Amino acid sequence: EEWAPDRRIVVKANPKYTGKLKPLINRMVVNVVSGGSNFARYQAGEIDRFDNPSPGELKAILADPTLKSQLKVSPGDFRTFYLFFDVNTPPWNNQKVRLAFAKAIDRESIIKAILAPLAIPAYSFLMPGFPDANAQELKPIQDYNPEAARKLLAEAGYPNGQGFPRVTLYVRGGGPPSDPAVVQAVVASIKQTLNVQIDIQTKDMPSFMADLNAKPTKIPFGWISYGMDYFDATNMLGVWLSGGRHSWKNETFDKLVKEGGRITDDPKKRSDMLKQAEKILVEEAPGVFVYHQLVGQMHKPYRKGKHLLPNKYGYDGEQFLAESTAGLGLNFLYMGKEVLTMRK
Repeated sequence: EEWAPDRRIVVKANPKYTGKLKPLINRMVVNVVSGGSNFARYQAGEIDRFDNPSPGELKAILADPTLKSQLKVSPGDFRTFYLFFDVNTPPWNNQKVRLAFAKAIDRESIIKAILAPLAIPAYSFLMPGFPDANAQELKPIQDYNPEAARKLLAEAGYPNGQGFPRVTLYVRGGGPPSDPAVVQAVVASIKQTLNVQIDIQTKDMPSFMADLNAKPTKIPFGWISYGMDYFDATNMLGVWLSGGRHSWKNETFDKLVKEGGRITDDPKKRSDMLKQAEKILVEEAPGVFVYHQLVGQMHKPYRKGKHLLPNKYGYDGEQFLAESTAGLGLNFLYMGKEVLTMRK
């Protein structure tokens, strides 16, 4: 109906379409804007939804009951934030040290203080809702347990942190605005639990990735995140395959991911193999998984559709690319009667 890429685009349902996926809305207007605040536009009724409110905007949303009721969450690209180790470098070549660090992090308190409601604790790599995720079964391996953490560190030869070398945690720059506070809280939790000394150094993303991918790696202890490229466990777990960006190598893990991923005629066997692979990853602890990121979305109450109903994991926002040409969300989206009073 209208095509002005520098200003606005208007599309409407094709009356000549005879297929089965008929839209429930007749017309959609997309305004092209630059600068300013989408939150302000949303409050003014100029737009029906927006994603990723800033920390300041989120604070205002949570303080307003009406706005808070319009906040939805989505797993987005099922991103996990985690610590990782060069398992070929002392003291990180000791599995008990790595598991001690995992059990020294009070994830729930960190999320409550800094990230809520846009994160959930991570005790494994695959986020709940992702194919073959097995979060509940794997949780006890890396869960917060200060007494067990101190015991593991003592068994590794560092009772009460004695003799443990001062280490530096390298942080990939360019992350979310919450990264500095989260990293400081993670380090504080480990230091308080294990009585070890940890410095923090942030590197710009290009330098960090170059050092990470160097062979041998130049980052012995780091903070990073990873989100899916495609919706399959082989994609997420593939980042841990031998020869990838992390120095950890496990032949059984490699075999399970590669051979399991090739199975097309036995879904249960495929899933079981990929779950076994993730269990090895969590037990070996080349990474300590801290939190899964949630994407905040604001939706006007009249935006409705079955794709915006809470699923069994509690996600009630638009799932990854659902309202795009790559998804089916626009086939379910409709405007409820509230639009008659909210948009005049």
